[in-house]
Amino acid sequence: MHSIAPEVVSIADACLGGLHDRSALLIGPEKQRQPYALLLQQAGMKCVYQESTPLHVSHILPHIQLLMSLPTPSQTVPLLTAATVASGCAGRRTPLLILDLAETTSVEELAGLLPAVCLYTPSDLQRILSAARATGPDENRVRHYTIPPAIAHSEPGLSNSGDFAPRPRKM
Repeated sequence: MHSIAPEVVSIADACLGGLHDRSALLIGPEKQRQPYALLLQQAGMKCVYQESTPLHVSHILPHIQLLMSLPTPSQTVPLLTAATVASGCAGRRTPLLILDLAETTSVEELAGLLPAVCLYTPSDLQRILSAARATGPDENRVRHYTIPPAIAHSEPGLSNSGDFAPRPRKM
């Protein structure tokens, strides 16, 4: 099975304008978090917090710029509520990028409407990855993904200010 971890980390890199000296929180089972944690550490992240459940998320949110939700496939209700995200983002001055990597929504979509939050749902990420794969692989360089403008700017909650717009990467 093909792992999307490298592609997802590249999306996070493009959205945040780099991962070096930033911090992340991975929520989900250890087996699912492991490839992302390794790639984020290799990208120079200052700190990669890891939690099995979202119980302590609101206390960690002020210290991170990236949150990845990786729940088990059997999860049927949102793990991370908008209220939890809001309480952790109170007074936040820097953007928080949330990548919901579940098969179905695991982060309540209302969280994406918070001023300091940029939420990419499973369907958003699927469209981004499909568009990137449609352009074909380049064997001579690492691919850097840019977020299609239709996704980054036209859907409510995904980009509430220019701070969240991904920066194009020079190839």
